Amino acid sequence: GSRSDDQGMLLEIAAGALGYGVMGYLIATRAAGNRLGPLMLRLGVLAGLQGLLGSIDSEGSGLRLPEPIGEWLYGVASACQVLFVGGVVVLLFLAPTGQPLTSRWRWVIWLTAVSVGANALDALFFREQLEAGTEPSGGASVIHAVLAGMGAVFPPGLLVAVISLG
Repeated sequence: GSRSDDQGMLLEIAAGALGYGVMGYLIATRAAGNRLGPLMLRLGVLAGLQGLLGSIDSEGSGLRLPEPIGEWLYGVASACQVLFVGGVVVLLFLAPTGQPLTSRWRWVIWLTAVSVGANALDALFFREQLEAGTEPSGGASVIHAVLAGMGAVFPPGLLVAVISLG
């Protein structure tokens, strides 16, 4: 993308990070015991890390890191993005009280959390290979297959979250 596209994306990430952080702070300080506040604060930090780490080695940043370090930081940024999106889904399950609507939803939340964690680890360790269209080999292929299998639960979890809002 162009430099202005990168800057626009970074502004959107920064606005989102600030928005989640401020809302999380307000909820945490005004509604003691509501889990949404601390979760939203964490989401703001994740969004901020995603933007910061993703921009460090981008075009036009002026900072060029050695390739392994830049790639690793970009992988961490990708993992932060996955965790952020997954956290937003968990927010849907906990809104508006900070508690699951019923005890039946606890297993859905845990399943979603495990799936999001697997997707984040997959993005962290295998993002570069997957973007290049190559599959990991050896023992890494087994680890990737397990993480991808666990991560495959996330889309149905998102669907359940959206349907439950209706």
